[in-house]
Amino acid sequence: NPISAYSFTDNGDGTAKAVVSFGENTTGGTRNVDLTFSAGSQWTVSTSISIVQDVNPALKTGWWLVTDVNDLKAGDEIIIAATGLDYAISTTTNTNNRKSTAITKDGGALKDVSESVQVYSLEIVDGLYAFKGTLGDDAGKYIYAPDTKNYMKVTTSLANSGKWTISIAGDGAATIVSNGAATYKYMQYNNKATSSPAFYCTDGSMGAVCLYKNFK
Repeated sequence: NPISAYSFTDNGDGTAKAVVSFGENTTGGTRNVDLTFSAGSQWTVSTSISIVQDVNPALKTGWWLVTDVNDLKAGDEIIIAATGLDYAISTTTNTNNRKSTAITKDGGALKDVSESVQVYSLEIVDGLYAFKGTLGDDAGKYIYAPDTKNYMKVTTSLANSGKWTISIAGDGAATIVSNGAATYKYMQYNNKATSSPAFYCTDGSMGAVCLYKNFK
């Protein structure tokens, strides 16, 4: 985003202050500022600053990290991703867990989402959330926690184990808990893997997932 305004103040004690204002943000991500302070031929100091600037919520388009559960609405298109790796649930599936595919994170956004990424339609039933696949092997099927080992499976019939509570931290880490499972109830990913991590229902011992919403 272009710089909309800046000011420079010589404090008179060997220090100076610069204030830089950016224009309204439509893309988010990292912004770089190069600053040069000088006093004629006496001295010159240069520095570079990088900041992460969030996008104005009213201007969001495309896929963005959800950092507030109140942003989730029935009918939203959702991608379920790993917090610590650049992977999301895939359109192709494993029998007892959900397979992953690579994604590109850019600040709080996803860029160039491929057709191999599963997109879920979010449903809200009795105050709980359900994730219904729309693409590939899991199209028309709900994720559920069978409460058997670390299995995460899909079914065409929505039961309590496919209804979830969701809480989301400010950094986007989501705690997603099945309403019908007792032990293996947390939607997580294998954070021991360095690439291609599978997604499981666990006892809470693996890595937190995060949600990306398509802001249209």
